[in-house]
Amino acid sequence: MPHLLAMTDAAKSLSVSKPKNLDNYVKKIHTIQMKKFAVTLLLLVLLTGGYFTYLFLNSLQSLEERQTRLIKRFEDAKLDTKSVPQKAPVFSKSRGPLRHQSSSATAGVSLNPNGILDATNAMRTGYGAPPLKLNPALSAAAIERARHMFRDGYFDHEDPEGKSFDLPIKMTGYQILLSGENIALGNFPNSKALVKAWYNSPGHKKNLLFPGFSEIGIAAVEGKYQGTQTWISVQLFATPRASCTTPDLDMKSNIEVLRSNNLRRLEILEVYKESLEAPDITSQRFEELQEKFQAELERFQEGQGLLNEDVAKFNQQVAKYNECIETLSKSYQEFKPYG
Repeated sequence: MPHLLAMTDAAKSLSVSKPKNLDNYVKKIHTIQMKKFAVTLLLLVLLTGGYFTYLFLNSLQSLEERQTRLIKRFEDAKLDTKSVPQKAPVFSKSRGPLRHQSSSATAGVSLNPNGILDATNAMRTGYGAPPLKLNPALSAAAIERARHMFRDGYFDHEDPEGKSFDLPIKMTGYQILLSGENIALGNFPNSKALVKAWYNSPGHKKNLLFPGFSEIGIAAVEGKYQGTQTWISVQLFATPRASCTTPDLDMKSNIEVLRSNNLRRLEILEVYKESLEAPDITSQRFEELQEKFQAELERFQEGQGLLNEDVAKFNQQVAKYNECIETLSKSYQEFKPYG
């Protein structure tokens, strides 16, 4: 530039004393020199600055591609994990309570749980069904059922508030899979007569003989019902939950821990993802975050793999458990005792 300025000054001094054609000549020289300078500058930019600009643009393109690949890995890692719900216990009841119309006094009545159990198992043995085992928790629930009916003056499988017979069973902590109830109101002379009366009633007979029941609770309680001294007898039949292989509850707890940990990692990854997708992120900052992101992503994927594995195993257990309940419930519904 100094050389060009010197030529311009010289041209100005000559134009004072020389003809116009010389001034035009100097202008042409000036224009040519300017064009040469512009071309030289352009070539310099292309060879230096342009090259670095090209590298910078490529760097941005590569950064964008890496962002895309990282985010894709992150999105692919977000797998769904759901647990299959467990089936609820199944409850059954006889078709209406059994009432015994008798004018005999309660003094001659001989009803007791052991006698009722023996008579019931005798019926089942004759039918080919396995004998029932007396369960203390079920017997406690049966006693509570009888006392509650005396206390509140009702005789039904549901109390006046609509609560079913299974509530006292649940309150004892007994784990039910399938349950049923027979109740009787009246002064039956003895346990055999009572069980025979249940046997002669189709709904009660089904509970008595159903081979899927394995345990029973029995109560025979004397009290005053609607002003009359009488007896209320209760049978609570049950199939315990242990009859079907229950899902591993420790595995379920572990699943919840793994899920909680992965949700926390997912929140961290979301923060990294937002930073990595920032349009103004520098290459250096990207490299720093990329390393942290990938390390956290690997931990997340490892945890997700363990979670998916446990969920799959647990769901298989739940599916078998639900299938067992459905089979048991269906067998009860289709059961029709002969004789």
